[in-house]
Amino acid sequence: MPKFAISASSICTAIVFAASAPLLVSASPAEPLKTENLTEKQAKSLAGLLDGLEAGETRSCVSQRQVRHMRVVSDDIIVFEMRNGRVFVNQPDGGCPKAYRNSLITEQPAGQLCAGEIATVVDFRSGFTAGSCSFGRFVEYTKADSEEAD
Repeated sequence: MPKFAISASSICTAIVFAASAPLLVSASPAEPLKTENLTEKQAKSLAGLLDGLEAGETRSCVSQRQVRHMRVVSDDIIVFEMRNGRVFVNQPDGGCPKAYRNSLITEQPAGQLCAGEIATVVDFRSGFTAGSCSFGRFVEYTKADSEEAD
């Protein structure tokens, strides 16, 4: 007679958790931001958001519940300001056409925004979907280490 029972739902939960764990902890060096197509206004906005910060490691996912503010700097760059003070920059794969002038909607019931997931671009004035895009990896920006003067 077994001492414990495993239900189908607990097996599914364990499989989902085990499969998602590498995504949460995997990290790699950041690629440079692609800023060549930014307008002067967009470049100033991005510089203000990242002032004093430097690119760190990339992550596959960030917690949607921890997002304090999402700023669409351009169709190619989205900045996520987190409740804990962290800042992540996402460059959607292939860009996110029409995102800069419209609203970006995500539907992630698991509470995570992950690379490869689809976001919908909606024009709230007309009520129509204007397009969609796929998130890239999330680059964490942290305070730059200040060098001590000799």
